[in-house]
This record gives sequence, C-alpha cells and structure tokens, in this order.
Amino acid sequence: MKRDAAEVARLRRLDEDGPRPLDFEEFYTTHFPNLVAQACLYADNREFAHDAVQDALIDVYRRWNDIENPAAYAGVAVRRSIWTYHRGQQVAPLTAIAPDAVPLARDSSGRVI
Repeated sequence: MKRDAAEVARLRRLDEDGPRPLDFEEFYTTHFPNLVAQACLYADNREFAHDAVQDALIDVYRRWNDIENPAAYAGVAVRRSIWTYHRGQQVAPLTAIAPDAVPLARDSSGRVI
C-alpha cells in the first residue's frame, strides 16, 4: 500500500514517545512488553495483566487512525481495564448476626414464615 507524503507526515507526528509508528504491528512489538510490566503493577497476577493489555491493544487497533497518541491511550486503557475488573470484584463485608437477634416474622395465623 503506497501512502502519499501528507499521509506519512500525519502518521509520523511527534508525541511523547517520539515519532508515531507507521503501523500497528510496529507499535505492538515496541510497546507490548512495557504495557505488560505496567499492568503487572496493578493486576493480581501476570495472566490477568496479559489479558488486560491484549484487551487494551484490541481497542487501540480498532481506533488506530483516530488516536493521536497510541502509547498514552493504551496505558490508560490498560489501567481502566484493571480498575474496572477490581471494582466489580469488591464485595461488601458481611456482619454475622446472632440468630436470636433477628425477630421471627409471623403470618396472620401466628405461624413463623
């Protein structure tokens, strides 16, 4: 696929990580190890960190032509994926209640229900 000079210039605009890679494969190869290392800081285990990075990179791939800074976008997407997972795993602590502390419900005939 031949690209014109304007398209190449647009794709090579500078961001915080230097020149923008021309293709997703180059971006993936360059950034995957660092994204996994970053994800391991937030994730419970390496497998989950890998999954979070893969999910983030799928999102980056789908939006590749619209994202100005793919490295920053991927980093935020990884953290958001992990935080969303952890938020869903939070459970309110249960407090034990003594059985005799709970009043029994009775119906109109006096039977316990």
